[in-house]
Amino acid sequence: MQIIKPPRSGAISPQATESGFVCAGRVVPIGNARDCFQLEYGHRLKQAVLAVNDYQPTDSKPDSSPETYLVLGGISAHRWLCDSGHAQPDHAKPGWWPGIAGPGKVLDPTKNRLISIDFLGSGNSSAPAAVDEFIVTPNDQADAISQALQHLGINRLAGVIGCSYGGNVALTLAARYPGLVGKALVLCAAHRVAVITSAYRSIQRRIVRTASAAGDTQTGLQTARQLAMLGFRTPRELQDRFAGRPVINQQTAELPVENYLLSRGTAWAQHTKAAEFICLSQSCDLVEVIPQNLRTPLWLAAAQNDAVVPFSDVQQLAAQAISCRQLHVLETAVGHDAFLVETRQVSKLIHDFLECAEQGPESFQQEAAA
Repeated sequence: MQIIKPPRSGAISPQATESGFVCAGRVVPIGNARDCFQLEYGHRLKQAVLAVNDYQPTDSKPDSSPETYLVLGGISAHRWLCDSGHAQPDHAKPGWWPGIAGPGKVLDPTKNRLISIDFLGSGNSSAPAAVDEFIVTPNDQADAISQALQHLGINRLAGVIGCSYGGNVALTLAARYPGLVGKALVLCAAHRVAVITSAYRSIQRRIVRTASAAGDTQTGLQTARQLAMLGFRTPRELQDRFAGRPVINQQTAELPVENYLLSRGTAWAQHTKAAEFICLSQSCDLVEVIPQNLRTPLWLAAAQNDAVVPFSDVQQLAAQAISCRQLHVLETAVGHDAFLVETRQVSKLIHDFLECAEQGPESFQQEAAA
């Protein structure tokens, strides 16, 4: 297993596009024959569904099917991985990974089949209508994904790429369904959650619960997001960007960082539902994967200054997972959000991941001993 430090440097009908790919949106049923999906902590979802976007090249040759990759983001991500081109439907959202996914990008839907989802508990997937209606765990997400892929006729993925919470789900999917996942790339995520991170998230959820009960959900969501941003970014970056003098307005001193946090909170709250946020935020704190049980070829990427996912946790995962191929250190000033910001590094990492052939655990054991 290598540790690499790079050189420092600065249900919906298919939507054909003019960019060489088609985006088919589907609402896929999950659950048993009685139309119930059993959640890990007891709740049964009736007529449960998982919303999926299926991006495929339009010029695929019958004798050579494109490789299929599942791509998962953080809890604010959704099934719209990339823009759908000139034929983008009115209900579409901008792609959540614009520097990485799209025609001509490293995750290119004109070359590979890309699957993205609304996580269970959010979006057009089965989601809570009220705060604390039910609990969804990463195990539930993995089960839902497995069933949805089976419904789509996908028996094996070439790989899964997961960032932040999506990385937790990717690890869980690989652990629970090793035959489904050819290889996995996990960015800014680990096999467990740090207690300090859970503490901050519990405060965010309490803020939203309290504000919702008082009839001011938007303010609660805005405030929770502002608190979250302090973990997504680093003290160094905030100091460099917002160390200016305050603006005095009557008896109020408005700090530059306040305006930044307020804008981030307001923008995020406009498209976030309290019940869905609490459901997925809580799910982040329920990840628990045993590294020794992972047999899927695994690539990891992490930032040493990540305040959400301690680098030491990712190091432990790399050391204990027998199939870990590489731990890539992201050089960044932003910390956890490196997977969104450091486009050049992440693109190179994903390119190498896509190009690398699958290898079994025995190969990794031999490398470690070499």
